[in-house]
Amino acid sequence: MPALLASFITYTAALDYVHGCFFSSFPSVPKIFGVCAEVVVMMKKMAFEASSSLSALKEWRKEMKKWAFVSDFDGTISNKDFYWIIIDKYFPQGKDLFNRWKAGEIMDITFLQTVFSSIHQDEEQILDDILSIPIDEYVPDFIKTVQTNGGDFYILSAGTDYYIYHILKKYGIKNVKVFSNEGFFKEKNVHMKLDAYSPHYSERYGIDKSKVVQELKEEYEQVHFIGDSEPDSYPALFADVTFAKNGLQEMLTEKRIPYIAVNDFHEVETYLVKEGIIS
Repeated sequence: MPALLASFITYTAALDYVHGCFFSSFPSVPKIFGVCAEVVVMMKKMAFEASSSLSALKEWRKEMKKWAFVSDFDGTISNKDFYWIIIDKYFPQGKDLFNRWKAGEIMDITFLQTVFSSIHQDEEQILDDILSIPIDEYVPDFIKTVQTNGGDFYILSAGTDYYIYHILKKYGIKNVKVFSNEGFFKEKNVHMKLDAYSPHYSERYGIDKSKVVQELKEEYEQVHFIGDSEPDSYPALFADVTFAKNGLQEMLTEKRIPYIAVNDFHEVETYLVKEGIIS
């Protein structure tokens, strides 16, 4: 596109030069050629506007950040979804609810809200359970590596930020923005506060991951994404590079969305080093 605009500007400049020479040599040319003059003026105006747009585009490109790495949390950073910890310890009925969810009888957000509000424990116990969530051991160092190589790291979760922030604090992970459903402790349970007016709102998930990734792509030259399950198949469509774990691999294969299969963040790091993105 920039090359096309440049050619257009050069062409109108040449046309203007010919026009000037012609009318200076033949001042008595009929008025019909005045139309040509108007066309030249119009084309010069268009060329000026195109040149201004090109300059604005260049400035916008300069302001864009280089790259971002966006990661799902449950099942991607963590090795076990928080809802399974709750179901296994406090809510055995949740197994039947899980089957209904997977059968499409209830929405994702309804499943999570029901499970999270079925803990019935003091916050101290809930925090102990949160801090017991096993995570990929490579994650803390991987995040630091991304940041020291000029990248920004984001967590994008359809769960709740209530337990994510506690995990980040446990491992001393800093400067990571979390996009997730707001969560809070009340009356011995974890509740989710959904914002229907948020630009990222989703009736099914609470947060639309694809909208977040599309928004980040307006800020960064490249956006890398990693996930493991069905909600992650939507942002994978917009990410520049997608890493897929577990069931997401089959889903993306069926949808013919390109991805890189990985088992953990160590394999992700190996790929990024090979591509020269990090060192």
